[in-house]
Formats: sequence, structure tokens, C-alpha cells
Amino acid sequence: MTAADVEAERLLGYQPGELVGEPVGVLVADDTGLSGPVDVQAVCTAFRAGTGVRCRRKDGTRFMATATISTLTAADGGGIRMTIHPLIDKDWDRDHQLLEALFDSADEAIAVADRDGTILLWNRATERMLGHHAAQVVGFDRSSAATDLDCRLADELFERVLSGEHLTLDAHRWRAADGRIVSYDTRVWPLRSSTGEITGVVWFRRDISDGHRTAAIIKAMVQGMSIPVLAVDEAGTIQVLNPAAERLFGYAAAELLGRPVEVLVPVALRATHEGHVRGFMRQPHPRDMGEGRSLRGLRKDGTSFPVDISLSPFTTDDGLLVTAAVADITERLRMEEHRTRWTHEMQVTRRMESLGQLAGGVAHNFNNLLGVIIGNICFLEEELTALNERDASRPLAGPLLDVQQIKNAAERAARQTQQLLAFGRRDTVQPRPVDLNDVVTAMHALLDATLGPQIRMITVRGQDLRQVMADPGELEQVLMNLAINARDAMSGDGTLRLETDNLTVDELYADSRGISTGQYVRLRVSDTGVGMTPDVAERAFEPFYTTRSLSEAQGLGLTTVYAIVTNAGGHVAIHSEPGHGTTVTVLLPALDKTQAPAATEAAPPIDPAGSTLLVVDDEAAIRDIAARMLTQAGYTVLLAEHGPAALALAAGHPTPIDLLLTDVVMPDMNGKEVAQQLQHVRPETAVVFMSGYPQPILTASGDLDTDAVVLQKPFTKNGILTAVANALTRARGQ
Repeated sequence: MTAADVEAERLLGYQPGELVGEPVGVLVADDTGLSGPVDVQAVCTAFRAGTGVRCRRKDGTRFMATATISTLTAADGGGIRMTIHPLIDKDWDRDHQLLEALFDSADEAIAVADRDGTILLWNRATERMLGHHAAQVVGFDRSSAATDLDCRLADELFERVLSGEHLTLDAHRWRAADGRIVSYDTRVWPLRSSTGEITGVVWFRRDISDGHRTAAIIKAMVQGMSIPVLAVDEAGTIQVLNPAAERLFGYAAAELLGRPVEVLVPVALRATHEGHVRGFMRQPHPRDMGEGRSLRGLRKDGTSFPVDISLSPFTTDDGLLVTAAVADITERLRMEEHRTRWTHEMQVTRRMESLGQLAGGVAHNFNNLLGVIIGNICFLEEELTALNERDASRPLAGPLLDVQQIKNAAERAARQTQQLLAFGRRDTVQPRPVDLNDVVTAMHALLDATLGPQIRMITVRGQDLRQVMADPGELEQVLMNLAINARDAMSGDGTLRLETDNLTVDELYADSRGISTGQYVRLRVSDTGVGMTPDVAERAFEPFYTTRSLSEAQGLGLTTVYAIVTNAGGHVAIHSEPGHGTTVTVLLPALDKTQAPAATEAAPPIDPAGSTLLVVDDEAAIRDIAARMLTQAGYTVLLAEHGPAALALAAGHPTPIDLLLTDVVMPDMNGKEVAQQLQHVRPETAVVFMSGYPQPILTASGDLDTDAVVLQKPFTKNGILTAVANALTRARGQ
């Protein structure tokens, strides 16, 4: 900017000459919504739109304004002249000429300020009463014009009105321009936009010597408001309503004038409303009519809608007149409902994530213990079997059976641990395109045996079912957990229904479920069991939460279902009522039907002789068990307790290292870093990762590659030998 007059500098809060040299963009607020560079052309275009632009003062406060823009001739130095006119908001911009004419014709002094205290309107009656001309105060802070004698009280009253109060100040004293102290009967209202937002403050002042107020002034004021307002007399008869109220209720003014206000109230609420009106008329005072009650309005077409109503009584020469500002709050209630639901879902998510972190940490440590137990059980089982074969006179069937029972119990504990890991989002999965019908078919016999003869199973498979991206084993676990949960809820006789189909989720359905729109595959598992109360259903996915006795509860079935489905990008919900059974609905994002699962081939057997393996694990017991299993199979095994030790050992080893078997999560250096540095100097070395903390996402150090070979802890001898043989076969076949 090359120049700015004194009025512009005062309006924008700058010192004389301080705006010179500043870019024109300093005039507009950051949230104005201008696209591209905020230059002279963009600002002029915004002002010429005629709807008002949100401007910014030096102190950061904002106000709505329009501007008169003209082009300067070369004789005047060239450029653009911009004269800024402060407004209330875009509604004021539309209606200000009508309102100014109405206000200037009023006998009552009327002044308007925005939320920042900037005076926007100062009618002629106010000029006469207080001695300040509109040109001297409009666009400036309210403190620059006539003020209350007690400035602190004035600031307090201003803030109260901005919070929604309607104030009546009898014989309120003001300081006029010439220093005189004058008393006026004053009413202070909040000014609301068409959306119900409080955008400023309105003062009505009347010389108390007049002794009366004219109803015509109130009616003119109502007609000029841009928000829906109507006025009723002491009998509750509608005396005036403005065009905004006509649009809101769907009536023409002539259809409502002279009729009782209850015509705008739903029939079921009219008796109660009449009682509220009588109570208000006995002790009229400005207030919000709702005050904790749910209010509704009735349109001409018979539809009802929620409203907020602010009442303000006026004693006029025609008697008591009450204005009612009406706001349709349908959208506000919808947003509040969304916010409440979102807050609840966030609380549930945070709780589940915290429990998942705890469960994952416990499972990681427990996995290492199970690895030691299962590994030593395998060794003991082999030794007992060998002894039994060498000396048939000393049968060891009993000890062997005991060892197998211990092994089975440890493997069950390992499966429980995997459920904890899945819930903690730390489970290494191998998702691929899957047809859910194939999973249901493959699991049918096992599910039937699990349910028992007294429970009837009905399977309904959807036609042309789309594929989903998931780990087939995890989907099997979902089906098994839901079936077991349903079986226990039915306590004997009952029916279990499995149903699959395609589902297109539209905006209405997505909004009600909190999911994205699109194509899904739906699995519904329904039972005829005892059902659940709402509070039980709400907590059903929490780990270890159960309504069963401690002797029969595992507490992880539905928790695991929740973890698997959400990890796959899906959604799971429960519908249940006591005595009417339960339905669990699983939604999984659908894939293009042309995608097909990749075929896998079993690796041929490999001769361990001559192969050298480097085993890295920070747990000594796991490291020793892995070495013992691999050595017994014929491999040469090198051991290292951490990444740096492994790299140092490899650097000094004179012969090739065929395979690196490394834990994923280790202190100082994780498994992926060890593999990358080793393969940099020994590119021929194959890699198998092992993890009791199996997760594809490895914190800040990076992810495992999607084609990485992962050996799940706790592992058996057969498991580790198979993983190593497959990796060596692939490496040597390249």
C-alpha cells in the first residue's frame, strides 16, 4: 500500500504511516478463503462479490466489511482506491440499507457493535441523545463514544450479553459527548446471525422522561431483523413476524397475524406451552425459553423441528409485547450427536489401544518363556522315544504320554498368546485375496464338530461373493471364535446361522456405523442364545471381560475378532437383546473380483550338510534351543547375542554363511538392520526373521519387507527346520 488515511489507520488499529509499504493481504483475515496469492486483484475481487470480507486489525481481531473500489487516474498517481465499510456479517450486508432507514426513523436510540466492540450502527436518535455523530464513532471501539460511568461494569455487561443474556437497565447513566451525565432506560440484546450465532450487541436507549415505548418501534425492529423473529401480545396472539419467520414456518404473515402463537407448536406440546406462556407473562423478563427443555416448532406442512427461543418483553403504549427470536437447531443437534458419538468412539479406541499395548507386552515376554518350554519338551520327547525304541523291556508309554500332554498344554498357551498378540496389533499376518465362502466351506466340518449334535448350523453363502484382503487363518479364527461364543450362549439346544453376502455401504449406512462408503463383504453370525443387555454388549470386545464363571471363561474370543477385523480395515458390530439371541456382523472391504490368490509351492527337501547358519537372539535360552535343534539336523551353527556381535562374528568367519536367523526386536540394532548390513558384505546369505513379538510395523526403525520370511515364536523343531529349508531352497534356486 502506498497511502492510508487516518480513518483507515484507526479502523485497522495502525499508527500513522504504519500501513505504507505493507502488502494488501494484511487487511484480510487468514480464514477468508481466498485461493491463490492474496494480492490486490484477489482482495478487490472478494470485496466486489458484495457479500462482505472478513478483515483483520493489527491486534488480530476480525470484523466483516465491504469496500468501495475505484481506479485512480494517472493524474492522481494511478492505482486503486479502497474505502472500507465495516459490517456485522453477510446478513447485515444484505439488509443494512433497509435497517439503517428503519433505525434512523426510530425515536428510540439504537446502536450496534460487533463482538470485538467495534460500533457498526449509530442511529439519529442516538446522535441526539448522546451528542456523538455517527461519522465520529462508526468503525471505532465502543469506548470512543458515550460510555457507562463504570467502565469495568460496562465490560462485564458486554461479555454477559455476548454469552446470550438479555439485559434491562433502568435509569442507566451514560456520559454524553459534552460531558453531561444522562440517564436512560436501556435494553441490551445479543445480535444473532441467520445461523443463530451471536455476532454482536444491540443497545436500545429511551429517555425515561418519555414514560412509554411505542409498539410501532418494536414491530419495525422485528421486521428489519434477518433472523426469524415474531412478537406476541400479553394474550399470546401473534402481532408481527418478519420475512425470516415466514420462511422458517412456511406461512405468509397474513395467515398468522391475530392467531394464537400455539399454532406454531406441535399439538402434543400445546398444553404445556400455554402454561409456560402464562407463567412468563406473570413475571416477564428477558431469557431463553428452553432453559433445559426440548422445544419444537411446527411448520405449515405439518413437519416439526427443534428450536431455541429467546424472549424479550417490552412495555409499550399498547401494553406488553414479547419478541421471540427463533432458531432452527436441527443441524446443531446433529453435530452435537456426531460429536458425542465421535467422543465415545475415541474413548473406546483409546481404551482398546491401551489394553492392546499391555496385552502385546505381556504376550511378547510370555512367548519367550513358551519357546523355552516347548523347545525342551521337544528334546525330552525325542529322548524318551529313543529310549523306548532301544529298550523295549522298559516301556515308557506313561512318561511319553505325560510329555505329550505338557506339550499340548504349552501349544494351547501359545495359541492364547497369539490371540493376545493379534489384539495388540502385533501379529504378523500374510493377507491375500480370499473368498469368504471358501473359508466357510473349509471350516464347516470343524465348526459342526465344535458346536456338537444339539446345535443346528445353517449356512447361507452369498452368490458372486467379492474377495477380501485378509489372512485366511485369521478369518478361520474369526469364525471359530464366533461359533464358540454362540455355542456357549445357547447352553445346549439352539441354531447357529452363518450368512455371507455383498453389501454396498451408502452415506446413510456409513454415517450410522462410523465407516467409509463403498463395497463390502458381510459375514453375519446369529445364534438363538440368551442374548445380552446393552451394557454387556458395549463391553463385549474388551479382553477378559465376561459374564461367565472364571472356570469357563477365556475372555479373548470377541476381543480377537475385533482385532482381526479392524486390522483388516473392517468393522464389527453386535446386535443383541436378552432372550432374543445375538447377531455379530462383520464387514470387510471388498476387492476387485478379478484378483486371485497367488499360488504357493512347497519347497523341496534340502541336505543340511555343509550349510552354515548364524543365529542371533538376545534371549540366551531361545538362542541355545534354536542352535540345538539346527545342530541335531546337521547344520553348522554360529551364535550371537545381538546385532553388533553377529556382524563382528560374520566379518571374521572365513567361509560362506548360508543363512541368517535373527530375532526382529532386539536392543541397539533390530533384526532388519542386522540383515541389511550382513547382506551388504555377504549378498548370498538368506534371511529368516523370528519373532515372539511378530508385527509388520517395527516402530521407528522401519518395517519388514512384505516378502520377508518370518518364523513365529514359540517354534517347534519341525517349524524351524521347515522355515530354514524353504529359505535356503529359494536362495539357491535364484
